[in-house]
Amino acid sequence: MRARRSGGRAGRHHPLGHPGEGRPIGRQHHGRRQDVQFGRLGVVEVRQGRLLGPDDHDHDRQRRPLGDIPLLQGRHLRGEAGRPLLPEHEHQRPRRDRRHSRGRLQRTDHAGQHHGRLHLLLRHRRHRHRRHRDAGCDAHGRHLPGPRHADPDRRRRGGGNGAGQGATASQNNALYALAHGWVVVEPGVRGRDNVNTAGVYFGKAPDCIVDLKAAVRYLRHNKHRIPGNTDWIVSGGGSAGAALSSLLGASGDSPLYHRYLKEIGAADESDAVFATTAYSPITDLDHADMAYEWMFGTLPLASGAKATEPYSTELTDAYTDYQQSLHLRGIEGFGRLSADNYADYMVNVYLQPSATAYLTALPDADRATYLANNTFINWSDGQATFTWDGFLSHIGKRMKNAPSFDTLDASAFENQEFGDATTNARHFTLYSLRTATGNDTAQLDADLPEKIRLMNPMYFLGQRNPHRSRHWWLRTGALDTNTSHNIVLNLAAKLDNLGDDVDSYLYWDGGHAVNQDADAMIAWINNLTGHRPA
Repeated sequence: MRARRSGGRAGRHHPLGHPGEGRPIGRQHHGRRQDVQFGRLGVVEVRQGRLLGPDDHDHDRQRRPLGDIPLLQGRHLRGEAGRPLLPEHEHQRPRRDRRHSRGRLQRTDHAGQHHGRLHLLLRHRRHRHRRHRDAGCDAHGRHLPGPRHADPDRRRRGGGNGAGQGATASQNNALYALAHGWVVVEPGVRGRDNVNTAGVYFGKAPDCIVDLKAAVRYLRHNKHRIPGNTDWIVSGGGSAGAALSSLLGASGDSPLYHRYLKEIGAADESDAVFATTAYSPITDLDHADMAYEWMFGTLPLASGAKATEPYSTELTDAYTDYQQSLHLRGIEGFGRLSADNYADYMVNVYLQPSATAYLTALPDADRATYLANNTFINWSDGQATFTWDGFLSHIGKRMKNAPSFDTLDASAFENQEFGDATTNARHFTLYSLRTATGNDTAQLDADLPEKIRLMNPMYFLGQRNPHRSRHWWLRTGALDTNTSHNIVLNLAAKLDNLGDDVDSYLYWDGGHAVNQDADAMIAWINNLTGHRPA
């Protein structure tokens, strides 16, 4: 299913409720609810390899029972799927320019990175999978080489690409989901750079997450019209899409969003999801600068220059107190996590097992070549071991200068995310605000503390939100330098400490938002729900 914005009148009597726009879902009019379209909804179904759309006749729709089909909800960031699932009021119409082709909103994630995607999957039984590295399939069912083989020489050479990016070829969860009989939903949302003809911004925080919650509510409000089981909604995404997926999973049914949802007329339904997948989530933004310097502070930029001082050192030092404040225990019985032992935790619990699995899978000749090119790895008795400094040398270079997210000139996408209707970008950390202004007593704008909380899944997990997702699939690439690995690993540790079902992994030599085990994720969800493809 794809959610789109469309012109025309509301089609409230259509069996799928899909033509046109009108009053938002869930508004009460004349004493009774009206099932009014909340954007255009097109249904995509799979039947013997055929994708059926909203214009197919009913006799072509040989559906399985609605409750027997999982739902995959996703968010594209470009093209037709990028139309926001919102009533198109005149003051919100986008300007027609190259970013708004044919007057449509571009696909935009919460940090403005135009490659994120959000998925929601539905399953119920706890399951520990073995990690596969099989090839994927394209839209025509042809096999695609797995990401490690995208560059035939990479698995022999190893290492990054000079900017800490690693392998970025990725499998497509949506295609895997369709092939396994899932329903795929891709709602559009407002984004950080949406602006109307009067120059008013209308996609700043927390609009993107509010729109996604409205989309989940829309699905539940129309559960008898839309195929799929709305008790088994699973979110997922990559990069900033992963951040939104994590936030959606952590903040289910939080009353803090109620006034925002009411303002756009969202349906009076639950916005909680069953399970969450996230690939390289760029989240915990108010602490991301500290975490980035803790991990990459000793690495040079791509130019060879060092990160700007004293910012890098000051932020690294500040991370110590933040990590301590989380009171996290590492997974697999590691114990209390701190800035002092986090490197050992990452190496022993995540990195060495990942490198071992990677090297074990290589043919003997390729493994020998890889080890010869990466002498920081000690290979003995089928196990890879190395030091933290050796791993950092493998990454090579950092992507961003300090501060990385709340930049001093407020030029980062994250600064734009926390703008408001009249200001495109604002500082959202006291460190950058006070450093940039030279005012040690400067305070964030009064509306920002709440919006920062509304964009951070760690806040809701810290509150032990009882309606959070209880099943989590978390991934990132070992060579990703878009954000610190601590961000996703802290998320995993927090969820594990809460007793949730967490499967977290770092892909060895993987880059940003890479997905190397879509088949294993599908198996995980199928086992959780008991779903079996037809």
